[in-house]
Amino acid sequence: MHDHFNAEFVTKTIENKQDAVDYFTWSFLYRHMTQNPNYYNLQGISHCHLSDHLSELLEQTLSDLEQSKCISIEDEMDMVPLNLGMIAAYYYINYTTIELFSMSLNAKTKTNLLLQAHLSCMQLSAELQSDMEEILSKAIQLIQPCVDVLSSNGWLSPALAAMELAQMVTQAMWSKESHLKQLPHFTSEHIKRCTDKGVESVFDIMEMEDEERNALLQLTDSQIADVAHFCNHYPNIELSYEVLDKDSIHSGRPVVVLLHLEREEEISVVMGSCTAGRAYVPAMADENIIRKKGTIFLGGPPLVKAATGEEVSAEDLGGADVHCRKSGVGDHYALDDHHALHLTRMVMRNLNYQKKLDVTVEPSEEPLFPADELYGIVGTNLKRSFDIREVIARIVDGSRFTEFKAVYGDTLVTGFARIFVYPVVMGGEQAASVLATVAKDKRVREGKQFSSADEAALKEPIIKKFEEEGNPYYSSARVWDDGIIDPADTRLVLGLSFSAALNAPIEKTDFGIFRM
Repeated sequence: MHDHFNAEFVTKTIENKQDAVDYFTWSFLYRHMTQNPNYYNLQGISHCHLSDHLSELLEQTLSDLEQSKCISIEDEMDMVPLNLGMIAAYYYINYTTIELFSMSLNAKTKTNLLLQAHLSCMQLSAELQSDMEEILSKAIQLIQPCVDVLSSNGWLSPALAAMELAQMVTQAMWSKESHLKQLPHFTSEHIKRCTDKGVESVFDIMEMEDEERNALLQLTDSQIADVAHFCNHYPNIELSYEVLDKDSIHSGRPVVVLLHLEREEEISVVMGSCTAGRAYVPAMADENIIRKKGTIFLGGPPLVKAATGEEVSAEDLGGADVHCRKSGVGDHYALDDHHALHLTRMVMRNLNYQKKLDVTVEPSEEPLFPADELYGIVGTNLKRSFDIREVIARIVDGSRFTEFKAVYGDTLVTGFARIFVYPVVMGGEQAASVLATVAKDKRVREGKQFSSADEAALKEPIIKKFEEEGNPYYSSARVWDDGIIDPADTRLVLGLSFSAALNAPIEKTDFGIFRM
């Protein structure tokens, strides 16, 4: 209740006690109290009882928020959100947590030690590793509001230290350590060898010749591949700055610093809120698409109020309208998510980029048979067998399929075909029966009986599990795949997937063909 009301105070949906009471009467809480009075410790459900209970609940909630310095109550009626309240609402943090930040920023011993272990890349037990992962998942979310709280109190040095901590947690290294420590499989010995050779940054590693790099690092092929993957995703940013009127700077007065940031070609789509360091990503992108309700700013409304005393909404500070009409950071204004993705496709079309394919292509042909026949071939009964070749004929170019090892292992169909010019290779109850057979054979070896009832009892939970978890909605609901498609769209989706995959080069391998 406290956090909910605090958020409403910050957005000014509720500005006084009367607004709060009115808000109560239009909420589900009001309806629930009349339906289950015992649960809410009500003495009755008359208007008088409800009014007294809501008044007491409201007064207690407001008192708690006022004591935590999230709001102030003026003239015993009007509620004014304070800086701590705005920070708590902006970062979705409990009001008691933000109060704790304000009163004491000392970390608990275990959290402190685990964060130090993370920065030192120490090997931990499975239990401690699990605890550390849970801490890391919340660390950045908590450190960023910590920066705002420190800034609100005018404590510059601790605020800078908190910002440095955020960077260290993200990079999993201490601020004074070599940047090479970020690279996978790099030990102190690797870093020393690199430093002795004058290789001190990730960019130095990227600029080395392959033979020279391999000789220096002495890593396995798989480890080198991990290093290459990290380097290919490492941000390459050029920064320059200029202090305006640097000869007329006086203590206590604002200083204007112009920053110029550049990076390699990038397209950014902002569908939510980009704050703090994340705001640099769309700001530095070659083209930036921002949807309505999206925001981009370094410091949010709480920080602005702390620094200038000015109250401003998130949209007025860095919303889509501001960046597309005034600041120029936004290049394209999207009305919603679908419109944003449509604009992204238009931008990609204008990139003047020619894909370099490492595979041979031929003119595309439609299958000889219509795709909607797949509904009848496969059907809704997945236990009924069908000829997979009939499915292939309705997916591949020209329905041409060169089968490989056609008479070997007839339960597996493999071969060669093309989909939208790209070459490919195709590659509950049965499981329950297998396990039942295994169990039965084991009982026989042990001289025990295995009745039909025992077999049914063994099969039932296995079949149930397979039917439940074999359902495509089961995996899609857990985001194990990219979604469920219409069977008739199989050819189109596969073609788009192959096209997307071929944007990355096909790496050469040292091994030959596996015959078996």
